[in-house]
Amino acid sequence: MMESKSTKSWENSEKFEDGSSTKVCVREVENGFIKTVTKHYMDDKGSWKYDDTVTVHFENPMEEKSLADKLQTFLEEN
Repeated sequence: MMESKSTKSWENSEKFEDGSSTKVCVREVENGFIKTVTKHYMDDKGSWKYDDTVTVHFENPMEEKSLADKLQTFLEEN
């Protein structure tokens, strides 16, 4: 019998005066994190559009790190 792990997720959204918005969702998966950024905006023709950008990360991209921690991670990876 397989044990199911609960999935952790984080979300942050921002709305702007013109009605547009940006939403960032991060979901933890078995070997990293999947980040989805959804932008909702009006194009030049007056139509509302949604753009999704999905990226994969080894560390949680929503976790705040100090500059020293970022430098250490960079040096370890290179």
